[in-house]
Amino acid sequence: MRNREKAVRFAFRLFCAIVAVAAIAQPQAIGPDEVRVSSRAYSPQSNAALRANTEVVDVGVVPRDLRGRAISGLKQEDFEVYDDGKQQTIKTFAIATREDAVAMRANTPAKPSEESQPAPRAASVVVAPRSIALFFDDIHTNTGDLGRAKIAARRFLANGLIPGDRVALFTSSATATVSYTSDPAEILAVMDKLQAHPRVPENGIAPCPRITAYQAYLISNNLDPEALQAALGELMECNGVDTSEFPGVSYQPGDLSGAGAPTLGSGASPGAMQAMSIIRGQADQTWEMAKQASLTTLDTIVGVLDSLSKQPGTRMLVLTSSGFLAGTMDLQKDDVIARALRSGTVVNAIDAKGLYAEAPGPPPGEVPNTTTAPSLIFNAKSLGSKLAEVDAPMADFAESTGGLLFHNNNDLDLAFREVGMVPEVTYLLGTEPAHDGKYHHLHVKVRGVSNDFVQARPGYFAPRNQAQVARADNPQGDIDKEVVASEPVSGVPATVSEQEGPMKDGSQALWVSVHVDVVHLKFGTQSHRHTQQLVFVSALFDDKGNFVVGKESRMDLMLKDASFAELSKTGITAKTFLQAPPGRYSLREVVRDQEGKLFASTSPVEIR
Repeated sequence: MRNREKAVRFAFRLFCAIVAVAAIAQPQAIGPDEVRVSSRAYSPQSNAALRANTEVVDVGVVPRDLRGRAISGLKQEDFEVYDDGKQQTIKTFAIATREDAVAMRANTPAKPSEESQPAPRAASVVVAPRSIALFFDDIHTNTGDLGRAKIAARRFLANGLIPGDRVALFTSSATATVSYTSDPAEILAVMDKLQAHPRVPENGIAPCPRITAYQAYLISNNLDPEALQAALGELMECNGVDTSEFPGVSYQPGDLSGAGAPTLGSGASPGAMQAMSIIRGQADQTWEMAKQASLTTLDTIVGVLDSLSKQPGTRMLVLTSSGFLAGTMDLQKDDVIARALRSGTVVNAIDAKGLYAEAPGPPPGEVPNTTTAPSLIFNAKSLGSKLAEVDAPMADFAESTGGLLFHNNNDLDLAFREVGMVPEVTYLLGTEPAHDGKYHHLHVKVRGVSNDFVQARPGYFAPRNQAQVARADNPQGDIDKEVVASEPVSGVPATVSEQEGPMKDGSQALWVSVHVDVVHLKFGTQSHRHTQQLVFVSALFDDKGNFVVGKESRMDLMLKDASFAELSKTGITAKTFLQAPPGRYSLREVVRDQEGKLFASTSPVEIR
């Protein structure tokens, strides 16, 4: 009885603190499943970056052997190219070697050979400069991993570049940036100062129970009852409560999107029920921190891809990270992939963890909080799935854009050579494109080579005709068009207000509020909910009309009847902030609803 009372008192104190935080974050009585908001950096897309090749689809192919080395000596008849499953005729064929590229970039004659005499068209491909963005995810990479990655990147800059290459440096935290330059010394000077900027404590936000970001992800999204059971046992053992009072955790049946809410077995004590509320509250806070850190990384990657889309030649993003959680961020990941494909950017990824050998449980030297079986079993079983989960975004980006993922290897020098250097040999194939304005998947087969070891362009956006660019019928193109315009548009009932205000670090920012009159929007219905999607874009332009900074937010509404009635009376407000150097600007605000109707306004603003 004394243990139960102690648990209830402890539960009540922490539960009150959690409720206070939640009340500040969600003042309206609307469930989190009714309003979902995501945001990212924004910049207007360049039409030039969206144009599709109307003459031929260039397909660069690098077949590799079991050791990862490019295979030479292949001929045109060794290749087959499939466009959405239909075999295509190879119209052009050429072979480019690394020696060819170095010689042609340096404007010196290459040593002729039977294999390396590219046709005039292929030669123009070989001499095109490379634009390389080195991206260090300093939010999710610890100090040791980042230090090793910096050493390897330094050697790559010294030995892996070809004359004419231009390189830029970016970080997730935006604390270090170098614009595209052909001088490696500029990159090295800034890269030496890179430091890790973790956003989420490695062991979570409380010493006991120890809920890591991965465990919080599982608990908050109802993905694994063992994760919740392990945390419950640890909480009660830390507070001297008999863990035998806790029946097992299970999930109620849910809808097609996943499991329902967790529940304790019959006979659960009040202390057990209250403790479960504490665990879920702590997990939700931890996962929210991890989610925001991942969104920051994804937003920054989008900005890097936008910068690459404006660069000449072949484009490459080299993403170095220890991995991050993005299992609930499919829309943001799809956006990264779509932007990379549209700009012809290959994303290569390096797992900075190398060959990971973490022991289950707390870090070395730290005394475990618990010896209960559920916690020990969960820590042991979840290690492999955790490593796969944090590497999944990098694997998706590389696989979807024709790049490479280098992982499970401590040789980061080799990693940068593999993903950053020009392959020993590249086969340049050309096929006739479709003309339907759709994205087409490409698949290349090479005689005698396993499909697992063929690196090739994954697809292309087909034009409708020679005069039309790939943004036709693209709602994002309508937003881009209005952002760079100046005339007001009133298709969506909205009003905009802005105010200068301080950030936590003392810097000034422009806070933008957009109020939308919900009652005049046309909602759809799904699963007895009122559905609508609103996209908000806030952009600053300087006095010469140059784009400075922007942010895009998306609000997905799936409102229950009571919430819909309430918002029909009050409307809904979206808030964001923009940071820029002191000065006078024009604020352009664009709102689009799910029918494609638009609101746009321009107003003068000042940041002091």
